[in-house]
Amino acid sequence: STDPAALADVRAAAHLLAVRLARPVTAAFATTGTPALGDAVERARRGPAPRVVVASYLLAPGHFHDRLTASGADLVSPPIGPDPALAELVWSRFDEAVARRTAA
Repeated sequence: STDPAALADVRAAAHLLAVRLARPVTAAFATTGTPALGDAVERARRGPAPRVVVASYLLAPGHFHDRLTASGADLVSPPIGPDPALAELVWSRFDEAVARRTAA
């Protein structure tokens, strides 16, 4: 995305992942945003970690996920996909939006 708020959300998600893993995590971008994914993978290779892993923040396979797998990382997670937890989150956000509109 070129939307600054969306890029900030990706960085926030990377921070949450770093906290959860207790390891360094760098938000990187396959299309727009900096750092570019390839640059981040190269930089990580120069660090002390034995391997470089890319955690996909994409919903589905396709062109953008192919860019992740071509990044040179040792491992790339699959897309999020149709996970029931994601459907629950979408439904919850929908309910919240309806409740706000009804209350207004």
